[in-house]
Amino acid sequence: IEITEELFNTFEESSSEEDFIQNESEIILQKRIQQLLGHLTPRQREIIYLRFYQNLAPHEIADLLSINSQSVSNIIQRSFLKIRKALSGVTFLLSLASGLCRLMFPPH
Repeated sequence: IEITEELFNTFEESSSEEDFIQNESEIILQKRIQQLLGHLTPRQREIIYLRFYQNLAPHEIADLLSINSQSVSNIIQRSFLKIRKALSGVTFLLSLASGLCRLMFPPH
């Protein structure tokens, strides 16, 4: 019985740690999304919000904002280009940091 209780306690602690890690990961992801959205204009953020958070189709967004549907699609495309550009800078920095770590701390 002691082994079972010990295993149960270990599982319970592990589950709590996994929950904590999951929550922290979600917080980090939310912050990163906010940073990326910060690269967009207010109009781009509005359209991205309507498209991907409110699940509106481009023609519905166009009707709501009194613009044509092609403009909505163009704004979404430009928004993704800005986000990709911001991410490519981050990717470059991460690969640079990774390379420096390998140089400073080579594997044994």
